[in-house]
Amino acid sequence: ASNTNFASVNGVLYSKNMSVLYKYPSGKTGSSFEIPSSVKKIDDYAFSNTSLENVTMPNGLEAINTGAFDRCKDLLSVEIPQTVKEIGMFVFQNCAKLTSVVIPDQVKELKSFAFGYCVNLRDVIIGASVDEIDGSAFSGCSSLQSFVVNKDNNTYTAEGGILYSKDMTVLVRCPLALYSDEMILGDEVL
Repeated sequence: ASNTNFASVNGVLYSKNMSVLYKYPSGKTGSSFEIPSSVKKIDDYAFSNTSLENVTMPNGLEAINTGAFDRCKDLLSVEIPQTVKEIGMFVFQNCAKLTSVVIPDQVKELKSFAFGYCVNLRDVIIGASVDEIDGSAFSGCSSLQSFVVNKDNNTYTAEGGILYSKDMTVLVRCPLALYSDEMILGDEVL
């Protein structure tokens, strides 16, 4: 009998029309996976706790839901397509080998622990439309060295790798790897 709601391709569960990827099995072997071009949304915890090193996301992908890649301890790199508009909470939490990330220009918000405890994350590039970053979005990123912000972003800027409000009156986030016993800040920071 044919299921009218779901499809399974090589053990991966999708919506029937292949627009939603529901689950990549945690025990599935292989180090890389290419998400089909028809997928518009990666569902909650879809890749959570898998051993994948590389996941290729298609242009046309619009949403990466809560915890989609949570605890993917072997994930080395991620290229989020510019078509993505939403990145949920805990999306890349505990991805210990992830070293850099580029937040697409259409994403408006970085939610709770989106990149929490990515202990080897060093560099973050923030897109033009990001106007809200939860205080915990980069919690526990002990190797974080640098934020870079798209010059067209109206809310944030970065200087010396430190994330500030656009008008430089609020220090939003200092990368943990830059912390020292003493920091000298410009006169304009309140």
